[in-house]
Amino acid sequence: MPAEHSWERRLPLPSSPARALPKATDPRVRSAGSSPVAAGRARVLAVTSLKRSVALPDVPTLAESGYPDFDLNDWNGLFAATGIPPALVDRMQAVVAEAIKDPKVRERLDPTGADLVANTPV
Repeated sequence: MPAEHSWERRLPLPSSPARALPKATDPRVRSAGSSPVAAGRARVLAVTSLKRSVALPDVPTLAESGYPDFDLNDWNGLFAATGIPPALVDRMQAVVAEAIKDPKVRERLDPTGADLVANTPV
């Protein structure tokens, strides 16, 4: 009997944390270190989050700059169809949690100022 949903077929998950997030280790992905700011062609005036960026610790937040209620962040997440097997959700979360600990992944993402979190599924 054919699978009704694509997730019902066996999904190969990466065996290596670095392979779980291939773009994070791809040298073509731009980071703060390769930006116009790093090249001295632009200057960062403020960051939009309530806390200072790890990648730009000397740059104030907009809240520190006189806009106390300004808090703008972006985030990324993994989503799945309703009814996905809990074991697959748990496996996906475990792979991501392991990947963000990988030194190669951290080496690529830390300079971007990303605050890496591997929350448990909700």
